[in-house]
Amino acid sequence: MEINGEVIMKKSVSLEINEKLLRILKEEASRRDISVEQAIDEAVKLWIDNNNIVIKKIIDEARKKNNMVYKQLKTQLQKEYPKKWIAISNGKLVAIADSFEQLVSENREIFETSIHVLVTQIDSKEKQKSMIKWRGDSLRLYKRKL
Repeated sequence: MEINGEVIMKKSVSLEINEKLLRILKEEASRRDISVEQAIDEAVKLWIDNNNIVIKKIIDEARKKNNMVYKQLKTQLQKEYPKKWIAISNGKLVAIADSFEQLVSENREIFETSIHVLVTQIDSKEKQKSMIKWRGDSLRLYKRKL
């Protein structure tokens, strides 16, 4: 099947569903003049979209918390750990290493289990050159203009 130029693959599944919910689903689908299959597709898409919104909010809160902690610790980190790499997760300084590679290899569990990890190299200068942020399944490098 093709919808708006996109090939849509369908899969037949067998589900056990609450009878009352099924009755309501059928009534609503009929009222809207769509098939039960279309109603289920819409419901699943809505459920996925809502979960993505919740996940984005959770990641954003973790990011804000980690950034706040970094700002609070920045002066101390510049004095005690110049040129070191650090990781902040769940609002805590969780790792310090001499290189990015060492930080990642020795702290793999943090990166595998954390929603957001702020990773940066501490520079004795006032402004950081770059900051790396880990969001579960992706690693992004954010370059700041000096």
